[in-house]
Amino acid sequence: MSLRTPLAAALALLGLAAPGLAAAACPQIPAPALGVDAELLELEGPLQAVDPVGRTITVLGTCVDVPVGMLLDTSGDGVGDITLEQLAATTPRTALGGTIALTGAGVVAPGGLISYAADAIYFEFAEHVVVGPLLNFDAAAGTFLVGGTTVRMNTDPRVPADVIDAGANVISFADLADAIGTSVAVEG
Repeated sequence: MSLRTPLAAALALLGLAAPGLAAAACPQIPAPALGVDAELLELEGPLQAVDPVGRTITVLGTCVDVPVGMLLDTSGDGVGDITLEQLAATTPRTALGGTIALTGAGVVAPGGLISYAADAIYFEFAEHVVVGPLLNFDAAAGTFLVGGTTVRMNTDPRVPADVIDAGANVISFADLADAIGTSVAVEG
């Protein structure tokens, strides 16, 4: 449920939480009178903090409440894959510094204070792209070389890692050996 629904927005203005939503844990910020749709929020940047107990994340200095039960998308299909608690895990590695893209809405409380709640969150460890010739493949090391960039497949189960051929079919990592000399694109 999003704070953008009329019932949830009305309850939030009264200082009450709608079912399934966490109480606001982010500080409220003084806000001027906002125009139509000015309360909408879109952020894309590094994850600076995650608090699974307070149900918040901080991106580009903005603290955003994450509703109870919201799953974060890590596969890019618009469907939630992991919990906020899984995002906060530090093993096999921390998610801090990874890229968050989110949409949300601000709720202006009496007194002109605004806080934000997420509607949708997408996470990836990095947002880098390499396009070039596949020059080498090392199955034992789990790496391949695109142009001059050595690439290692992600092994963190929170974020899927697939090898996809030109026909959009998932293929095995070992199948890359047959693609040496062809142009490939790597994202991640």
